Amino acid sequence: MLEQEALRLDVLRAPSDTAADLVRSGVTVHHYEFAPVERTQELRLDEWLFPVREAAEAVTCLDILVRNKGEDSSGEAALRADYLPAGALPNLTELALSWETHEPFSSNSVAHGDDSNELAAEILAGLKRQETLVAEVLASLTHHKFLRHLRLEHPMGKPFPPCPNAVIEVADSDQISLRLKYLTWHSPCITYTQRYRVMSPAQRGTEARRSPLTIQLQRLPHMVGSRIDERGVWDRPRQYRVGNTIFNHSKFPPRALRMILLLHSKVRVSGWLLF
Repeated sequence: MLEQEALRLDVLRAPSDTAADLVRSGVTVHHYEFAPVERTQELRLDEWLFPVREAAEAVTCLDILVRNKGEDSSGEAALRADYLPAGALPNLTELALSWETHEPFSSNSVAHGDDSNELAAEILAGLKRQETLVAEVLASLTHHKFLRHLRLEHPMGKPFPPCPNAVIEVADSDQISLRLKYLTWHSPCITYTQRYRVMSPAQRGTEARRSPLTIQLQRLPHMVGSRIDERGVWDRPRQYRVGNTIFNHSKFPPRALRMILLLHSKVRVSGWLLF
């Protein structure tokens, strides 16, 4: 029993080469937090993880970070998750995809003093591109039936408007998993995180077979996501990337971490946020 447990890791924070060596040695990992890469192809998941059935079935979380130059479009391709084919990781429950840049993006923003209408139009166009990106990611993850939380980080990402509900249309897909409950959008340029509850048509009691599929994102209070430690103390993760995930992957199936739920924007703890 001891030897079997020794071959299992709850969390591995390491380069993909190290992870590959461990898997070849018979180790299985639930939660991978890979060291940054310039392109997702460097992870070579299709060579050492997907083909190894026991290792692939053990995975419940991937945390992938692409870091490159701002003009390199491979970062945005990493967010679309096309490299995670259907059935490759059958128990994937949580997915964190981040794109960072070595240097600031060159901006085409309207110069100070120019027409405010042009600036507003540019902002709206940027938000529309973000919505399109989120829709594309959701569509590409359609067949990951156990996925419950998706986190996206874009270096140019701006906060979505602070409305209580947002609507996103996902083209050519009517099978978004009912298990997908939470979407997190992080804007690193201003260090701001938005969290949403995903409401599919079936959950809202509406027709689910229309094309495109309409997904409603219900805005969660900003403080949702603050964790409560074993002493009952309100805490925010300080270690880099630790706050990317909201599930405990030492259990199977993974269980949500204990978090604070604030109701009606009142600064008081009302209980646990249970997923």
